[in-house]
Amino acid sequence: MKKALFLLILAVASHISFAQTDSLSTPPKQISLGLDVFQSIPSFVLREKYFTHNTLVVEPTLRMNGKLPRKFILLSAGYVNGSTTKNPMYPGTRENFQGIYFKAGFETSHTRFPLRIGYGPLVSWSVYSGRHLFEGPVFGDYRHHFRYNNLAAGVHGYLGYDFTTGKKSFIRVSGQISTALRMGELEPSYYPGMGVSASSDLIIYATGGITAQFFYRIR
Repeated sequence: MKKALFLLILAVASHISFAQTDSLSTPPKQISLGLDVFQSIPSFVLREKYFTHNTLVVEPTLRMNGKLPRKFILLSAGYVNGSTTKNPMYPGTRENFQGIYFKAGFETSHTRFPLRIGYGPLVSWSVYSGRHLFEGPVFGDYRHHFRYNNLAAGVHGYLGYDFTTGKKSFIRVSGQISTALRMGELEPSYYPGMGVSASSDLIIYATGGITAQFFYRIR
């Protein structure tokens, strides 16, 4: 009887120990949905003073925790539609653009502070259309209509801070940098999913900026 009781206690203790170890190695599954709440605002508020004009940016994000503690995976898809008159390569030209992009992020959170750092691949495809204006002092001005496709592929990184707004929600403010190899005839200064760059005349495209996202945990 004593031997049977000892074996029962040992089995229960082993089960509890295994469950605790498993819970530490594999955290509970968490899924959050996020939406960018900043990128569209400056172009509508500042209008002609900003680089882009009336530019709509829709970027939903799915955030899931990984198998290890403090590890997360983010998947983002975006759509952009707007225009700009400030491409330094083509002064006086109004460019209309629309595009889609996809980003993935592999994220690590700080142990004590709501600080997040992540990186991952990105792909952006866009269409630019408009008119180039060539001033002609002798025969008058010449306007050239154009429509170009562009593709960019590269990597991005970000550093974010999360502000808790509820038991299941938070707002993330993050600084982001991106670098990508671009392919296309036009040399744009704005790329959907990456932003504004001063290196539009180069094959390697580099950008930086800040944004804010609202996240809500659905699981």
